[in-house]
Amino acid sequence: MTRIRFWLFFLFIIVSLGAVMWQRASEEQRRELLAQVGIQLPDNKITYQPIQKIPIAEEKPISKTTIEVEGWQMGDYKCAPTTRKVTEVEPTSRIYKWVDEQGKVHFTDKVPQQQKVADLSKKYTKKAQYFRLTVEQQGDSLPNWMKAKLTADTQKIFHIMTSNMSLADLRQVTLTIKVFDQLEQFSRYRSEVAPTLKTNSGFYNPKLNVAAVMRQRSDKTTYAVARHEATHVIIAGLFGFIPSWFTEGLAEYFEQMELSGQLAIIKPNRGWLRLLASQQQQNQLMGLDQYLSFSGRAWYEQDLATMYATAWSIIYFLMEQPDTQIMLSKYMKALSANKCQVLDAKVFFEQNYPGGLKALDQQWQYWLGSLSITAHRY
Repeated sequence: MTRIRFWLFFLFIIVSLGAVMWQRASEEQRRELLAQVGIQLPDNKITYQPIQKIPIAEEKPISKTTIEVEGWQMGDYKCAPTTRKVTEVEPTSRIYKWVDEQGKVHFTDKVPQQQKVADLSKKYTKKAQYFRLTVEQQGDSLPNWMKAKLTADTQKIFHIMTSNMSLADLRQVTLTIKVFDQLEQFSRYRSEVAPTLKTNSGFYNPKLNVAAVMRQRSDKTTYAVARHEATHVIIAGLFGFIPSWFTEGLAEYFEQMELSGQLAIIKPNRGWLRLLASQQQQNQLMGLDQYLSFSGRAWYEQDLATMYATAWSIIYFLMEQPDTQIMLSKYMKALSANKCQVLDAKVFFEQNYPGGLKALDQQWQYWLGSLSITAHRY
């Protein structure tokens, strides 16, 4: 009995050692062992492929459309050089004053019958009256709230842009935003009013005071396109001929705006910041003296990503602090006073910016390299 237990224990040890050796053996060693006892396994090698990372889909950037000359002047568009006086602005509402038989003074927005009235409409002209906006939905599938959203966004842009401008600096701006939900209809309209363009996102025509927008897959992108193109039309109406960096910079700036109630938040464009930061680190960043020398067709013949990014960054930098906001407003007032005339930005900043153009360039580059660029709130 004792001998049987011994052999059973010995067999257990042998089997255990064999199991351990088998587990530790490679595929080839196992095949050799089995071959020695007459067992052949089929040669089915498994080829392992490396796991491929699935790229995270990013929203495509809005395609930029360019028009010859200063970026927005189209065909036979004529710039009106005459500055519109405050009294020439047509009021959006009327205010009348009249006195009844008892000598009591009344104010009303409608002309009373058989009464001598004084029209006070022009006296009480407000800044909002300088902006006339119409949103037209060119399609049945567009949501009803899209019109309200576009109206609120665009009115806020006009308010922010003109916040530091007096009524005497303004001209009445008329803007129609056309939103399409069918590409065929959008393309047909584009061929009629802007035949040289190929964009399928949006464009603007200052002669017609129209910003045309094709609805994108994301409504967020649709609103961004609309804000971008609407800004161009507003700028053209206020200032006439303007430098490309200025109109594209403001359009890029307001493209990022998000409106919540009465609060507008404009976040920095991280893509443009990364591009400029990379150029700065490689000592390839274009200085403002060189950048502001490009105009018209030459502006659009450069690397467009760099040109748009730099335009956006100049505007964002100038909108960053109250003192630089005042400087930008001063530049806008100069554009308004010289509508349809060329205003050299290099000369303006050299004469008006503290320390001149060189100081502006140094502070702008320092700002680009900082980590404190935050969202703007209005």
